[in-house]
Amino acid sequence: MPAQSQQDLCDLTRLRARLLHDRTHLVNRIHKVLQQAGIKLAGVLSNILGAAGRAIVQALCAGESDPERISRSFYARKFRPPSWTGTPTIPPVWPVGFALADGPDVGS
Repeated sequence: MPAQSQQDLCDLTRLRARLLHDRTHLVNRIHKVLQQAGIKLAGVLSNILGAAGRAIVQALCAGESDPERISRSFYARKFRPPSWTGTPTIPPVWPVGFALADGPDVGS
């Protein structure tokens, strides 16, 4: 039987691995829900849980559907290029009955 300190280290290592697995699972679920809604953020952002990605997801959860307003919410930071005029790829009309909070079950 290993020493208590070695056992604690093993336990923490297993916990960290499990937490990373759970985080990856949740990020993939967020990607799937956004894809089902027709929101293609993968081409716009490298990390949807980065600062800009969280701002977009929070705006969508708050009910914002205007791409220009959403783009202002996350591109109004100092990293915005001065000539940038694009908008993220967001469908102009949400699917009937779709809501992020009450959306389809994406599995677990």
